[in-house]
Amino acid sequence: MLAVLMVLMVIVEVAVAMPTGREPEREGAVSIRGALELRTQGGPPLIIQITGLRHEEGIRFVGSRRIDDADCTVEYDWIADLDPRGGARLTGTASVVNHAPLKRQFDLRVRLPLDPLVTEGTRIGGTVRVTLVMDDDGGRVDLPAGDSLWAAMIDGQPAKTLHRGPFAMGGGAEGTSSADASFGAPYPSYESSAVSDGFGIRHRFRLSGGDEIRFRSDLKLAGDPENFIRRRASGPVRIGERDSRIVIDLGGGSRQRDPRGAGVTRTRRSRGASTSRPVRIEPVTGD
Repeated sequence: MLAVLMVLMVIVEVAVAMPTGREPEREGAVSIRGALELRTQGGPPLIIQITGLRHEEGIRFVGSRRIDDADCTVEYDWIADLDPRGGARLTGTASVVNHAPLKRQFDLRVRLPLDPLVTEGTRIGGTVRVTLVMDDDGGRVDLPAGDSLWAAMIDGQPAKTLHRGPFAMGGGAEGTSSADASFGAPYPSYESSAVSDGFGIRHRFRLSGGDEIRFRSDLKLAGDPENFIRRRASGPVRIGERDSRIVIDLGGGSRQRDPRGAGVTRTRRSRGASTSRPVRIEPVTGD
């Protein structure tokens, strides 16, 4: 009888130790939500919420969607690092297939939130390769003066544009055609505005019917540690030197105080303020 009980205990232990078959990194892997925005023919935007999953190189956003109202298919595969303390980055591909028989105008944007934010002195830089994939009849991608195929976006506004119009690329037979552009080398070194919410990329173009356009992008963003603030503060938060604190007024700027709060030592104005409600980060006592 004792031997039978011992065997049963071993079986139970083995059963408990057996894996469930669920990918261990998938539980709780949802890390961040971003927004994919599509406009066609200058109409109202279609906003699609996209979810990023943890990846060995950061956060991965990947998906494919046929949009019947716009008569197109949108695909994307990006890897993002959304922490500028080590250098934020958005790299990967996005593509649009125009299923309509005629040329159509598209505006595709992705926007992702940063944490911490950057009160001033943001630096950006990046590269893009645009590839037109043409069917048997050839194809064309173009846009008029005043527009650009590609733009680095900060808080929903263009910070730097590449492949500016007037622009045209295409051919008369099946095949591909590509164009490259870059800015801010050594990356990132192009000075830009504060970040009060997030960053992203915009693609704007006119594409011939039955053809596809692909964008391979690599956008980098950085800033100085003294200009970083956390997105939320439920308790003491400190970024930078351990003997300082920051009083953050999202409606105006940031003021750095000494550890005793004995006065303002310097003031920085933020051009990217998004709300007038002040947030106060109190000093941390002890280690």
